[in-house]
Amino acid sequence: MSQNPDNPDAAPTAETRAAQAVGHSMSGVFCALVVITLLANAAVALFIVPRFITIFEDFDADLPRLTVALIGGHVWVAVISLLLALLMIVKEVFVRAYVAKLIINTLVFGAALVMVPLTVISLFLPLVKLMQSVP
Repeated sequence: MSQNPDNPDAAPTAETRAAQAVGHSMSGVFCALVVITLLANAAVALFIVPRFITIFEDFDADLPRLTVALIGGHVWVAVISLLLALLMIVKEVFVRAYVAKLIINTLVFGAALVMVPLTVISLFLPLVKLMQSVP
């Protein structure tokens, strides 16, 4: 954030303080969206994916190995999602260093970009396979 260009030792200008406030509020909004997404991902992995497992056991469908692995790992996906959501909340409450917040945001967002699609794939691949097996 820039200071007054005429006097770098001066206090930040009103515009600089406003920009900093917007940046902090956007960081909070981003954190809230990621936490909500991770909690939803954990809920889907814990409560919806197991119901799919029972459906496919009833139909005795031949599922691809990737699908079986994704469905089998639903508990791990849920646990990791909950831990990442907790990390984001702890970061917002306790971490004050900007670089540390940036590192945590990058790690959590990167992990969320991997885990949320895995949950979606674990739901839709079996559905596609099931629809192909039903005449």
